[in-house]
Amino acid sequence: MWGSIPPRNPNFTGRVDLLHALGDRLKSDVFTAVLPSALHGMGGIGKTQIAVEYIYQHLGDYDLVWWVEAANPTHIRASLTELAKVLDLPRGRGSQHGRSSGS
Repeated sequence: MWGSIPPRNPNFTGRVDLLHALGDRLKSDVFTAVLPSALHGMGGIGKTQIAVEYIYQHLGDYDLVWWVEAANPTHIRASLTELAKVLDLPRGRGSQHGRSSGS
């Protein structure tokens, strides 16, 4: 299952060492609910393009890949809310089985 992944850049080239390093950091024999790695650096250096290329090269290696837009807290919440709906998770704060307590 995967969702909200940006489209692949057909012109992506190079960065093989960075893609391998990212793969090495993400591969583990231990189950993790959240991947233990993040790309960081100044804007415009290609962090998103590296992440997107890695995803498309390794989609078959993971059971779930979900893009969380992290530009601000509102985007993070919206991305995680969308994921929760896809996974049919119950809603929080007083609701039961995905239904609000007022329904």
